[in-house]
This record gives sequence, structure tokens and C-alpha cells, in this order.
Amino acid sequence: MALRIKSKWHKTERNEQLERTLADHAGAFAFIAWKIAKERSNNLWVEYFTYETHAQRFVVICEYLAFMVQIADRLLYGALSDEDRAIFIN
Repeated sequence: MALRIKSKWHKTERNEQLERTLADHAGAFAFIAWKIAKERSNNLWVEYFTYETHAQRFVVICEYLAFMVQIADRLLYGALSDEDRAIFIN
């Protein structure tokens, strides 16, 4: 199953005047990471990985999210200062 991820901000007059902050980018990353983690947990279920409870599925989603946050932190290591990286990751 394909997952659609938007890679551009909506274009409106109001949005074109706004400068995107680090918090805006972090929020977009969080939303995309959540979609990916949820989709991956669904794919595991389709491949006959059985969740006995919803809590187990949530733990799998949390593991995916932790992994993606770690990857984002490593990718941003040289590009942002430590303070900006902390803002993005937190």
C-alpha cells in the first residue's frame, strides 16, 4: 500500500508571506513520522503479525517513532546548532 506524503507547503497569499519557523518544520516532521509509523504497524498486521491488544500496536508505533527521531537527530547534527536541534527534536 502506498503512503502519500506531502513535500510542499500549501500556497495561499497568507502562507506565502509567512516565514516557516523551526517549530513549523518540526511539526510537519512529527505529522509525517506519525503517518509512517502508523502505516508500518498496519503493514505488519497485514503480514500476519498479530497484536493481542491495542497497547501492543501502540508500542510498535512508539518504536518506529523513536527510530525516526533518532535518524532526524543524526541528519540534523551538522546542519543545526545544538540549541536548534534540541528545539526541533523536542
